Amino acid sequence: MKKIFTLSLALLMGLFFVTGVHQVEAAEAKLKMVTMLPAKHPVGKSFGGFIKRINAALKGEFQIDWRGGPEAVPQFKQPNAVRLGSVDATITSPSYVNGILNVSGASNYSNKTYAERKAAGFHDYFAKLHEAKGLVYVGELPMSNKSFHIFLRNPIKSLEDIKGLKIRVFPAIAPAVKALGANPVVLPMPAIYTSMERGVVKGFVTGIPGVAKIYKGVLGG
Repeated sequence: MKKIFTLSLALLMGLFFVTGVHQVEAAEAKLKMVTMLPAKHPVGKSFGGFIKRINAALKGEFQIDWRGGPEAVPQFKQPNAVRLGSVDATITSPSYVNGILNVSGASNYSNKTYAERKAAGFHDYFAKLHEAKGLVYVGELPMSNKSFHIFLRNPIKSLEDIKGLKIRVFPAIAPAVKALGANPVVLPMPAIYTSMERGVVKGFVTGIPGVAKIYKGVLGG
């Protein structure tokens, strides 16, 4: 049986901590974990802080062995790597689990807080859906109250200007971008800068606090 622990980046986005559960005879249980972003990424740094706090609080009982980010296991392949036993855990976006559970990104569309969703029965229902796929949805920790924003290479004057533009998206937000008339391109977050720099896409969607500033070099005035 697998476990999945969700940390949300915003009211519309979650991060999953997917983990395999094994019987451990040693006094201290250890889990090999990878994350959707590398350690040096602004959000990746927050993962490091989370892991350190967990390890400090549970020293002698439980430890997370952080093996790295997408440089260790490609971002979109991490959830399945857990299922296959290549790693024991991953912190990732719910959208990246849709290859296993096609409604995994549902929480991205909610404007309710995690506490409100849990009180409404969302947590228990999601747990059942994941259990059917050999996963256990454990919980969610809000990280931001920001909505998602579209950042473009060049300024626009109206929504007409966005039509036809290739915009980097994650799976759950793709329908919204398509509805605007743009062409959504699903890419992992580490590929955003290079894709913008090379003109593969003309913009990208993100809602993670503190992230947009690292893309200033590929954004217009």
